[in-house]
Amino acid sequence: MNDSCDLPQRGHNKQKRFDLRQVGMSLLVSKQEQFPLFHETYKGNKNDSTNFKEVFSKLSKRIKHLTNEMSDITLVFDKGNNSKENFNQIDSVENFHYVAGLIPSHFKDLIANANKNFETMLIEEESIPVFRIKKEIWGVERTCVITVSAQLKQGQIQGIHQHLEKKYKALIKFKNTLESPKRKARYTSEEIEKKVKQIIHGQFIDDILKYQIITLSSGQQSFTYSLDYAAFDFLKENILGRKIHVTNRHDWSNEEICLAYRGQSKVEAVFRNLKNPYHSAIRPQYHWTDQKIKVHFLTCIIGYLLTSYVYSKLKKSINYSHSIHKMMEDLHAIRLTTLIEKKEGAKGLPQTDICLEKIRKDLVAMATALDIQERNFKIKISLS
Repeated sequence: MNDSCDLPQRGHNKQKRFDLRQVGMSLLVSKQEQFPLFHETYKGNKNDSTNFKEVFSKLSKRIKHLTNEMSDITLVFDKGNNSKENFNQIDSVENFHYVAGLIPSHFKDLIANANKNFETMLIEEESIPVFRIKKEIWGVERTCVITVSAQLKQGQIQGIHQHLEKKYKALIKFKNTLESPKRKARYTSEEIEKKVKQIIHGQFIDDILKYQIITLSSGQQSFTYSLDYAAFDFLKENILGRKIHVTNRHDWSNEEICLAYRGQSKVEAVFRNLKNPYHSAIRPQYHWTDQKIKVHFLTCIIGYLLTSYVYSKLKKSINYSHSIHKMMEDLHAIRLTTLIEKKEGAKGLPQTDICLEKIRKDLVAMATALDIQERNFKIKISLS
C-alpha cells in the first residue's frame, strides 16, 4: 500500500465511472482568451461545494496577487459550488464581487414570485423572460435575476422522459416479482412502499410519478403506479428552465449579469481542450503518488497556457478563427528538417543545413505571425 497516494479516490463523475480512482482539479481562467490563472488538484471523492470552501482562500490570495484592486475582479461560479458557508466565506472578503447560481428547488418562493412578474429581455438576439429582485439570502442582501431558458427546459424534459423509462422498467420488474404465483416470500405493505420509493426517487420524478399499495385477490400485497400529468404540466410551466443568478454587482444590468454567468461555458471549453486526447491532454496520466500527479497537472497547465498565448496571438494578428485543436494540427504541419549534403569532390564532413520543409500556402500567414523565419533558425525557407 502506497501511503503517499492520497489524491486518487473513487467518486462520482460525469462519465458514470465509479469503479476507477480519479483526481479532481479546480481551475480559474480569465474572461479574455481563457488564460489559466489558478489551478488546484484535489481528491477525487470531494464534491464541488466542499472543495470550493477549501480552495477559496488560496484563490482569493491569488487574485490579490494578480491585481491590487479587488473591486475590478468578478468571480463567476455555478450553483454546484454554493452553500451558506461558502457565501459567508465570500462575503468576508472586502470588495470581492461574484456572479453565481442558486438551485431553483431550494428557493421555491423566489421562483413563484418570478413566475408572476416576468418581463421580456433581449440578450444576444434572444428574447427571454426575466425577473429581478433584491432579496436577503443567508443574511446578506443580494441581487437575484431569474430567467427562463428554453434550451435548458427542453433538455430537462428530455432527461425526465429518459429517467421515467428506467423507472418504469424497474417498477414493472418489482411488480412482476410481487405478483408471481411462484413467489413464496411475502412483502408487507411497508416493505413494498419503501422499495417503490427507492425506485422512483430522483429529481422531479418524485413529484410526477405516483403509486398506490393494493391488495390482490389472493390476499398478497402489490402496487399500481401512474404518471400525474397535471403535476407534470405544472412542472413544465412553473419550474423547468428556471435559472437563478445571484450577485453583489447591484449596479450591473440584467444583461451584464446573465452574460457573466454564461461565461462559465468558457472554462468548460478549457476543460474540454485539456481532455483532448491529441493535444494538451491532461489524461491519461500514469502517476500515482501525489507529488507526481501535481507535477503532471502543473506541466499540462503550463503547456495549455503557452498554447492559449499562441492562439491569442494568431487571432489578433491574422484573425485566426479555427479552434485550438485545428491550430495545433496546422502548426504540426510546419516542420524543421535536416539536410545532409556533400558536394562532389569536396573534402571533409558533409554540410548540415536545418531548414523548414515546404509548407502549405495557407500556413504562410501563421508562420509569419509567429515569427517562424529564416533568421530565427539560420535556415532557408522555401514555400510551395
